Amino acid sequence: MKASLRPVESALAAQARARSDAIARAADADALRAVGAARAEAARLIGDARAEGRRTAARAAARDLATARVEARGIVLEARRRAFEALRDAALRELVMRRDSEAVRSLIEHRRVVARSLLGADARVRSVGPGGLDVIAELGTRRVVMTARALDDRQIAAMGPDVERLWS
Repeated sequence: MKASLRPVESALAAQARARSDAIARAADADALRAVGAARAEAARLIGDARAEGRRTAARAAARDLATARVEARGIVLEARRRAFEALRDAALRELVMRRDSEAVRSLIEHRRVVARSLLGADARVRSVGPGGLDVIAELGTRRVVMTARALDDRQIAAMGPDVERLWS
């Protein structure tokens, strides 16, 4: 009986091997597809991460550039302010140095007349400040103050855009 079952046993064994080989091939194919899909997903994730990294770096660079521009603008404005203050100080020094000149004495007298005309003939008018260049007039609770600094500021303002030559 064993001998008569051998062909059946061989056929069953062949079928089992064939099924086993088919299952193994299908498993290998499934594994290759899964590995390919995983590689594609990994490549997509890496690409997404790189793109996000570039966007983040671009935003950071834009912020840094904006901050640098604001800081640079502040430095420029501070330098302009210092140049403007130096001009104001130099103008006042020049007036003080020339206080005994006819032109400056005439300017002071003119300012005294204007101050008195604003408050009235009874106003008390005096010259004060550096070189007596500032004029103060008082009458009761009213007061007029005309400073050399204000005069300098008006003269500088009258220069208009030409004053920008100080820092350009």
